[in-house]
Amino acid sequence: MSSGGLLFRTGGEAPNGRSVELSIRWPAVLGNEPYLELSVFGRIVRNDSNGIAVQMSRYNFQKLQDPRGAYDELFTNAVIQ
Repeated sequence: MSSGGLLFRTGGEAPNGRSVELSIRWPAVLGNEPYLELSVFGRIVRNDSNGIAVQMSRYNFQKLQDPRGAYDELFTNAVIQ
């Protein structure tokens, strides 16, 4: 992830040029509210063996409505590799 885009891997197909919206759970604090969700909007600029590259057009952070549920979802079944 950088200020202009992100690179990730998926098992599905994603053609170049397609507009995408991604949501990423962010274990950080904003004010007194723990756990944010980063929403990224952009388009796919590359899809190869290294992953899918998305050029961001905009992004925003949102507070999660249920921070405890987000914590449980993130860490209850976490696998350390």
